[in-house]
Amino acid sequence: MAEIKIATDANFEELVLKSERPVVVDFWAA
Repeated sequence: MAEIKIATDANFEELVLKSERPVVVDFWAA
């Protein structure tokens, strides 16, 4: 199973936009 990573404003570009693999992002608000 894949590791779940937490994307923040500081690392979103690195983890999501520059990823070489497809990424599933679950957006939510509190």
